[in-house]
Amino acid sequence: MKISVLMPSRGRPQMLQEAVASLHVNASGENEIEYVIGVDADDLETAAAAYMLKAADVPVRWRVAPRGPSLGNLVNELSLIAPADVYCSLCDDIVCETQDWDRQI
Repeated sequence: MKISVLMPSRGRPQMLQEAVASLHVNASGENEIEYVIGVDADDLETAAAAYMLKAADVPVRWRVAPRGPSLGNLVNELSLIAPADVYCSLCDDIVCETQDWDRQI
């Protein structure tokens, strides 16, 4: 199963990295998971955080664009660039503590 984790982020690069890392280390390895981060064009620190995750071999993709009209609009745009069987729209300030969280989905 393909899971796209859609995660808008702004101004919290460390929290973003911790959120994605917690999901990545707690995934079962049984599903194809991609973390898709929405970044505002004027937020270079968040873009750098996404790049650092990718450099650490985390399956991350990011979209950098001018800030849109709403958070929901951004989540919809992220879903269009990352087709999947299941979409998880999450915040950048979560910490996953559930081992094999993707199995529950």
